Amino acid sequence: MKQKLLSILWAVGMCVYLSNCVAPSTRSTLPDFATTLTRQMADKARMTEGQYDRVRKLHIQQLTEIKRLRKHLAHQPAVLKNRLLEVQSQYEWELATILSSEQLAQLEPYQDTLSAQLVKSTISQTDTRL
Repeated sequence: MKQKLLSILWAVGMCVYLSNCVAPSTRSTLPDFATTLTRQMADKARMTEGQYDRVRKLHIQQLTEIKRLRKHLAHQPAVLKNRLLEVQSQYEWELATILSSEQLAQLEPYQDTLSAQLVKSTISQTDTRL
């Protein structure tokens, strides 16, 4: 359950970020998006300041890596998919070391909403440029 929730949170964050990159006029910077995503999680999971800082840095790190992978592996979809799964696993592991199980449980009620956003973001994403 914890693994599934972390997967959904990661995927939603990445898809929302990537879909924001589609329209240059509304493009948010990577740190701005990481901050927004972290604030949303902090509001729901009641993070401490230290946890907030660590999660924000984790989001920046993961978003940067995804951007790099999508740029360099755009013509190798199978390799890209595998590398993104590795990045996702790393993110989930690191997030689980930052947040307590209670905090992760506080994010659980938002799982359906996050899943819906994931589907919508994935469908609306038509450009692979980053």
